[in-house]
Amino acid sequence: MGVHGEDSDLGVEGAVAVDPVLAKGLSTAGGDLVSEPVAEAHGLPYTDPKNTLNRTAVR
Repeated sequence: MGVHGEDSDLGVEGAVAVDPVLAKGLSTAGGDLVSEPVAEAHGLPYTDPKNTLNRTAVR
């Protein structure tokens, strides 16, 4: 599923919620590093994108 049509109105949080493949394309979200390979490569803390996106969607 691509983000177009109805999905384009959902914002990042909504689009990732309906299309989890999009989460794999995120590097950062809500100020957190949500790419596990990038975090490991640079010795930085990783945050599961679901946790970050759930937190930012509550704003």
